[in-house]
Amino acid sequence: MKNIIALIGLILSMQGFSKTHDLLLVTSSEDSNYSKLELETDDQSGEALSLVVKDFDKNHKLTDEQEFSYDEINDGGAVLSEDSGHDIVVIKSIQVDPTKGGRVTLDLLGNAMTGKRMGYDLNLIKTSGVFKMADVKTGKMVSSLHFVARKFLGKAVGIKEVKAK
Repeated sequence: MKNIIALIGLILSMQGFSKTHDLLLVTSSEDSNYSKLELETDDQSGEALSLVVKDFDKNHKLTDEQEFSYDEINDGGAVLSEDSGHDIVVIKSIQVDPTKGGRVTLDLLGNAMTGKRMGYDLNLIKTSGVFKMADVKTGKMVSSLHFVARKFLGKAVGIKEVKAK
């Protein structure tokens, strides 16, 4: 009887496990704060469950953590950064095939004065059971994105360029 109870407990404990994939380190030319993006997948099926965004200060102290469901991102986007009523960085969509990978589309505020926005696409590539990111245009693996601010009269008004490393 003890063996059956132990077996049932083991089976129940195996359900609900997730796997964390470190996707990106995100920095900005404006400050020393940074964010880490992680993809949570079902350990058994590989299905994308959520995107976790962890924000850190310059002393590497966790200041905020947000979790966005796969459906939440695809239904309306996930705002990662906002300032003065403007959405600066938004994940517009995330498409993940558990066996192959997929694509992540970012929507970035290029210029708050004109309202100009720009897109940035990344491929999710699954190798050896781990998801990693690659730049769509170059095909090179990417572990970090650095946003360079567009300035007007010394104040940041948007993102001028994205440097992928």
